[in-house]
Amino acid sequence: MPVFPTTVLVVEDELLIRMDVVDQLQTEGFQTLEAGTVQEALHEMEGDSQIDIVFTDVDMPGNVNGIILAHEVREK
Repeated sequence: MPVFPTTVLVVEDELLIRMDVVDQLQTEGFQTLEAGTVQEALHEMEGDSQIDIVFTDVDMPGNVNGIILAHEVREK
């Protein structure tokens, strides 16, 4: 049975931080998806990709933050 890499959705509004986190995760063998906003993250979650882990910033711009995103992820 083939082993598929774990997919991590990285949600971070600061581009340089997001790039660094993604680079580190990929170096460790994780497959990554990226989102700069909570809305982008929710859109990624509705797609065809299997997401195993969500790594999110808590303080996000707009009226939906990482805590609310975590609750949305849990519901899905």
